[in-house]
Amino acid sequence: MKKKSQRTAGRSGSPQSEQSESGKVNRRSFVKLLPALGAAGFAAARMPVTFGQTTQPTAPLRVSKELLEAYEKLIGIELNDAQEAMALPNVNRSLESYETLRKIEIPLDTEPAIAFHPAPPGKVFKGNAVRFKPTKTEAPSFEKIEDLAFATVPQLAQLIRTKAISPVELTKMYIARLKRYGPKLNCVITLTEELALAQGTQAEKEIRAGR
Repeated sequence: MKKKSQRTAGRSGSPQSEQSESGKVNRRSFVKLLPALGAAGFAAARMPVTFGQTTQPTAPLRVSKELLEAYEKLIGIELNDAQEAMALPNVNRSLESYETLRKIEIPLDTEPAIAFHPAPPGKVFKGNAVRFKPTKTEAPSFEKIEDLAFATVPQLAQLIRTKAISPVELTKMYIARLKRYGPKLNCVITLTEELALAQGTQAEKEIRAGR
């Protein structure tokens, strides 16, 4: 009876009895201690700061309250003290995010991401390609090519399709008008004359080839 009671006590005893002779906690005791350790960590995280603890010094805000108020005057709004105190941390975080984005090298010829494809990658849709059919428009009459300066794109396309005018002739006419009226209207930033003539010549070659 004495040996049996000792074995029973060994299985259901306190955590101290489950420690090995070397002083290490065995697996069963460690599992029992986990909830207590978690509760202790949860409580410690919410304990008030005592005098013996030191806090990390906070870095000064790059966008100060005075600078934020200057921005408010610039865009025509007015925030109270509470709103400014709430906005300042977000403004400074946004400033760091913008600076990180500006460090990314993006070539000037990168097209903007304006196409939205909701299908997952690799998804193939079945369907027949639709052939583009230009709208038939009555071609306007003209005596000189300058008369077509305000013609619509479908009208010009019809004239080019019927070979009444050539793309190069149209390009030269519009380039001449840009040079003539651009300085007065301030409607031209960069006149790419060579590029326009090259594209007009290429379009004329394609038309002659039956494309």
